[in-house]
Amino acid sequence: MGVAYLSDRESHPRARGTGRLAGPEMIVRVGRKIFNADAIGVVLAVIALQTLTFGIASSLRNTDTRYLFLVCLVAALVGFGLSKRKLSGIQASAGIVALGLLGIWILGASLTSPLLDLGNAILPTIPRIIRSIYSYTPIGIDTTEIAKAWLVITQASSALMVRVQVWLIGYRNNVIVDDGLVRTMIWTWIMWLFSAWIGWFTGRRNAIASLLPSILLLALITSYSEHRVETLWLMVFILLLLMGVWNYKNHIRQWERRQVDYSESIQYDSSGAVVFITMAICLIAFITPSVSWREIRDFFHERNKVSTNETADILGIQEKQIKPQSTFFQKPSMPRQHLLT
Repeated sequence: MGVAYLSDRESHPRARGTGRLAGPEMIVRVGRKIFNADAIGVVLAVIALQTLTFGIASSLRNTDTRYLFLVCLVAALVGFGLSKRKLSGIQASAGIVALGLLGIWILGASLTSPLLDLGNAILPTIPRIIRSIYSYTPIGIDTTEIAKAWLVITQASSALMVRVQVWLIGYRNNVIVDDGLVRTMIWTWIMWLFSAWIGWFTGRRNAIASLLPSILLLALITSYSEHRVETLWLMVFILLLLMGVWNYKNHIRQWERRQVDYSESIQYDSSGAVVFITMAICLIAFITPSVSWREIRDFFHERNKVSTNETADILGIQEKQIKPQSTFFQKPSMPRQHLLT
């Protein structure tokens, strides 16, 4: 009995006296924590961002889209983080708009290096400012470097402001001003807002509200340019997957809150059903636009007509003879000659 007891303890998933999980069980638990519904939803949202930026960028001309995905990713992270805070939609929108305008202006005016120089010029003067506040005698502070750095910032901002004003005046007067920098800033601003929207509703697990505005934007752009139309199909595919994943997660939370007993295999069944239904719907959606229902109708109509004629000929059925109809001309009743007096 003693030997059997020792062998049972050695074969238990937990090591003797250590309380640690065995290798396979630990891998399963770590995999469940990593590959859960929330993580899969975030990964799908990032793929949707990449698809959206790729589809939009392929339809733009004379626009710098190299860092568009990084900007969208930052915006989505900001929106996702704000969704976890106790903030209203108006407060979060105000923060996202302000942060987006500031960041786009810094990138458009190339103020990254001047701002760093300004910070390096301000940091050495902070201790002298503090000592000057608490001392009875004023302490001299050299602000020459600060003034130089600030002058560079104001000059770059003024130059960018002039370009934006010229573009706005041209737009108001229906004059096309081909300014690639202003166009890049506008599209970066638009994508910033849409990406922050995706991040906000990703944190709230609302698939339709998260991706539907982006899908409408992509549909509008691709329908005009007809470039990378397949990205719209991929966005719809991701939307359906997110609907299935987050719907499953919401149901699991409701069941756990109500203490409803459910089978552990439901996640595998739900995953298989979601993937199968999503692929079936998207396959039908992908094939349907390339099929002409009028051609199908005409094909079956001609086929049935030919088969009927062949069957009638084989059976010797006489075809109906249609008599030619003669055209009837009415004899004119009014006189053709008139006397002019």
